[in-house]
Order: sequence, then C-alpha cells, then structure tokens
Amino acid sequence: MIALVGHVTESYGPMQALPLYLKKNFDEFMVVSHPFPYCSILQSKCVYIKNQKEIREFSGPKYKFKKFFVVHYVGDFILTLYFFFRLGKKWDFFIGCDCLNAFTGLTLKKLGIAKKVIFYENEYTVKRFRKEILNKIFQFLNEFTARNVDIVWDGPPNLYEVRKNQGVNLEKVILVPHGVDLEKVRILKKNNQKTLVYVGHVTESKGLQLVVNALKRVSKKVQGIKVVIIGSGPYEDELKKLIKKSRLEKLFTFWGFTDHSWTLSYLPSCGIGLAPYTPLDRQALMYAEPLKVKDYLSCGLPVIITNFGSCAKEIEKKRFGLSVAYSSRELAKAIIKLCTDKGFYKKCRLNILSFFKRITWEETYNSAFEKTFSL
Repeated sequence: MIALVGHVTESYGPMQALPLYLKKNFDEFMVVSHPFPYCSILQSKCVYIKNQKEIREFSGPKYKFKKFFVVHYVGDFILTLYFFFRLGKKWDFFIGCDCLNAFTGLTLKKLGIAKKVIFYENEYTVKRFRKEILNKIFQFLNEFTARNVDIVWDGPPNLYEVRKNQGVNLEKVILVPHGVDLEKVRILKKNNQKTLVYVGHVTESKGLQLVVNALKRVSKKVQGIKVVIIGSGPYEDELKKLIKKSRLEKLFTFWGFTDHSWTLSYLPSCGIGLAPYTPLDRQALMYAEPLKVKDYLSCGLPVIITNFGSCAKEIEKKRFGLSVAYSSRELAKAIIKLCTDKGFYKKCRLNILSFFKRITWEETYNSAFEKTFSL
C-alpha cells in the first residue's frame, strides 16, 4: 500500500506520471494533491484507489495565500493529516514530493500511520525564497527531512554532493530522473522547422520576453517563422503587450494549457523547443531537470536553452540543440542557425532520436521501486 502526497500545477510532471504508474502496477494506493498558491487549480484532493477503481475521494477547502504562502503550506500540512485520519488506513510507503510533504510523512510515521517514508525531490533550489530567514528554514527542513526519511528519490542528476554535505546516508539515495511518455509520441518524418514552441507557465523568469526581442531580428531573415505558446500564467498579459508593441502579433499563437497527451501529439509537428530561462532562474536551474526540455527532446525537437545549469551543458555536450547566453542577439543567432542550417538541424534530430528511445516514466519508476524494495 502506497500513499503519494505532492504539490501540483497545471503543467504535467511526476505528480501526474507517478499516479498513472501506480494505477498500472499496484492494487491499492492513495494520492493527495495540493495546488501551489500561484496556479489556477482551486483546491486539494485526496483519491483512494483499489483494484483499479476509485473508491473514495475527498476535496479540501478553497484557500489561496499568495502573499502569505507560508500560511498556505501550513494549511497543506494540516489538510494532509486530515485526509489520512479521515481515510483511516495504514500505509507501507509514504512518498512525499518535496521536503514539506516528506516531513508530513515523517509526522505520520511517528503516529504509526506510515511504515517507511520516501522523500521524492523533483527539483532542488539553492535559494528557494527571497527572504533569507525563509530560505534558511527551507534549507534546514530539506536537510532534516533527507537525513531522517528511510529513502531519498532524487530527480536532479547532480545532487550527490548536496546530499553528502547534508550528512545524508548515501546508500539510501536513489536517482529517479524524469521520464517521458514515449507511448504518446509519434515522430513525424517531416515537421515545420520554422515553428518555435514553448510549453509551460508564462512567468517573467521563463524568459519569453527575450524571444519577442529576438524575433524582431529573426523575422527579417527567416520567412515563415512563428512561435506557439502552450501554457499560461501571470506574465501573459504583459507579454502580449510587448508583442503588440513590437508589431509581431501575427507570429505568435497562444493556446493556453492543454491536455498533456494532446501536447505530445502536437509537438512533433513543430521545429524547435524553447527554454529561454532568465538569470532570475539561475539558482533554480543548478539542480533542475526541466520536464519541458525532456518533452521537446522526446518529440524529436532540437532545443534552444539559456546557459544556466547542468541541463544546458547536456544539450551542448550531446548536441541536442544550442545553449546560449541570456541575450536577444545570441538567441536570434541560434534560432536563425537551426531554422536555416538544414545539415546542423538534421544532425541534432538524429542525436535526439537515437538517445530518447529508452527513457520512459515506466522504466524510471520500475528501477526506482526495484531499488527501493531491495533496501
């Protein structure tokens, strides 16, 4: 019996992929999902599944404390305890996605409700909050949780030194990289090389304003260039104003958030995946493995990413695309190269397609659970 607790947004990620895996491979489990305060999902949910059927479902109260997010997360902690007490069952494994939820698992273990606790770290941020005191609390909680849980699942591939410095027993740390849903992907022999696509939240730190500035240069040299944005967010209105001011409205299409299966069916028809993170995300990307980048690559798209973090280095090293400085001039040069240099573009696609045949969520979680059960 497995319990999974984590935070969710409108974007697809481990909190969507892991429940699908559990449904295929385990007879009994529960999932508690809490929306982040900044997303549009209104309330937390608890779902109990047995023998492939949904037996019970609870919903939490609607609350959003965007300015007082600490209160929001305390509310999530209390609500998780309430869901577990209301369901009234004991669990062999508790999987907490992020240190707060894993800490909740430790609390439930003390109460005799969970036998073993897994801390599933999807991404690790050195500086999680702007206020230093909050950041110190976060780092303390992350270290405390990692040291005291039974097993640590680390998504980012380069957290080994962090765990070592935290004093974590490295024998209980398992690498669980992000997977891709290859069964949902059908690679097309011919795609639109001049269609750029961005998938994810539209926030200022994701750098789409840089794309607008770069397109001023690119549109003069590449006929037929266009940009598709799949997702939404608080910066969308400001971005649209910038696009209008630059007189580039005809080049941009906004589709909002879409079903992940549909997104994966659409991406292979595009030409280039965009991940133009700003320097604001430098710390966050040091240990991140952006899922959007893996989705681009799984669909055969060369990627243009700003040169922060290990992911950008991998793109360059394996020649899956281009890593550029946060500069509209550099981004424009990269877009023009991938749109006009057919030989280079074809080489990137071949590198990607030969590598991404074997990385799936199924294999990722098969390996994770096999190692977990052997500890």
